[in-house]
Amino acid sequence: MNEDVAKLADKSELDQSIGSQLMRARELCKFSKEDIASQMCCDLFMIEALEANCFEKLGAPVFVRAHLRRYANLVGAPVEALSAQWALIQSQSFPDLTLLSSPFLRSKTALPRQLLALLGYGALVLFALLWFVQPFGSPSASPSLSEEVPLFAASTTDIASTSVPVISTTENMPVAIAPSVVTLPETNVSVAGAGARPDFVPLSVEVSGDCWVEVTDAIGKRLYYDLLRANVKLALSGLAPLRVLIGRMDIATLSVSNRPVIVPEAAVTGSVAHFIIKKDGTLQAL
Repeated sequence: MNEDVAKLADKSELDQSIGSQLMRARELCKFSKEDIASQMCCDLFMIEALEANCFEKLGAPVFVRAHLRRYANLVGAPVEALSAQWALIQSQSFPDLTLLSSPFLRSKTALPRQLLALLGYGALVLFALLWFVQPFGSPSASPSLSEEVPLFAASTTDIASTSVPVISTTENMPVAIAPSVVTLPETNVSVAGAGARPDFVPLSVEVSGDCWVEVTDAIGKRLYYDLLRANVKLALSGLAPLRVLIGRMDIATLSVSNRPVIVPEAAVTGSVAHFIIKKDGTLQAL
């Protein structure tokens, strides 16, 4: 039986899809899909997805690679050849990453930062100009003070007393400019609080065990793409609609806009949930 399976590697099986090679190897071993699912301790839909080349239904690439290698080992298929073929397919079918690195998106995200930087530099230049110009304009007020001196008495004490207001005015000059400096932190606060915008959806995910989680916003930006550890709460917000994939929905709890939500049954296949969160907080299965 193993000799028949080994012949698959000698018949240019790389021209066939990965799923067809796995299915032929399974049939040569006289295994059913249920047998393979039982030995791999996984759901039947994962075996069907592998044989149908629907790898995106299995979640993250690390899961696909693990299931593929285990399947190939069970039926005696060439593990390394299939892994290399899948890596080639994976490298050619990842268009969403190019969107993140496009100059158009970089220019859109960089524009607010450039505006903030220009506003900051402009405020600093204006503050510096007013600070250095004001002392030179102060002598214009000195004639009025000197004209008032004869009204009281031309004494040294009076001259000293008249010099006090001049010092106080120069010390108070930064206070007059303070409002223009205070506006900069307010601008930063509004940008940092972008999650409170109406078109942004707050989302929190908490799992009781290790679980793979993917969250992508409306423009294709990955807000989270990693393994979420047990008892760790993930809180984020992004531009609606959000695309969410959770590897094990049976151990996960979700909240949208600080309200617990229930994922529709149509969005869950086996233990994997794949759905969309709309701007109004409702969920739609994918």
